[in-house]
Amino acid sequence: MKSVIVGALLLASPALFAATSGQLAVSSDGTGSGTITSSPAGISCGNVCSASYSAGAQVALTPNPAPGSAFANWNGDCAGAGVCLILISSTTSQSAVATFNSENSNTVSLTVSMSGLGNGSVRSNPKGIDCGSDCSASFSPQTQVSLTAIPDAGSVFVGWSGSGCSGTGSCAVSSQSPESITAAFDRASYTLTVSVSGNGEVSSSPAGIDCKAENSGACSADFAPGTTVSLTATPMAGSSFSAWGEACSGGGPCSVPMNSAQSVSAAFQP
Repeated sequence: MKSVIVGALLLASPALFAATSGQLAVSSDGTGSGTITSSPAGISCGNVCSASYSAGAQVALTPNPAPGSAFANWNGDCAGAGVCLILISSTTSQSAVATFNSENSNTVSLTVSMSGLGNGSVRSNPKGIDCGSDCSASFSPQTQVSLTAIPDAGSVFVGWSGSGCSGTGSCAVSSQSPESITAAFDRASYTLTVSVSGNGEVSSSPAGIDCKAENSGACSADFAPGTTVSLTATPMAGSSFSAWGEACSGGGPCSVPMNSAQSVSAAFQP
């Protein structure tokens, strides 16, 4: 059974202080069939495949394969092969696709999903998967499928998960049963920005930051994701270090884990 449901963003009620809501749509694909139900109630797909929920609500979607079919995995705003949990947004419409495959099918489905803050694509050999666009394909049983992750410019491939794949090399899958694999991409670097007030200097380890009074010098630098940057404050003659601000605080050591863009301020006195 195949169905395609397009979710649309529901705007907040014009009534003053009215609660905002968001739209959730579900659909199914694959060689088999089944239904999808939600908790809180609202979705019972095949029949009702979209519903509106209060923003911030958590909706659990449960796949129910029909006799002779098996649930393979989720795509869209869900991943994996269990119950799907979605936190409803008031600003973005959300959707989930459940893949059901026939237990008696002479082909086996392979589905790829992508996660992380970076961007990239995944391709298969033999051809069939080219994800972003084609993230699911069917292969003859016991076909050896090799998956290759290709990060976009400004991103890095972090690694595989699911179906026995791990690491950052190629992922080899023997299609004996429906398989679901996730490729994680991260940004190639995050920017650390330092601002200095007063008469002093801030330097970093690893090197990159050497920010002086009046924010002269190198006050921003890019670091690889996961890097912990240690900042050192050095007062000039006649000054003393006062305190850190933003990502660090107090007057002690400042260590910044670069899992996102970060900003740190350093104050010197007088």
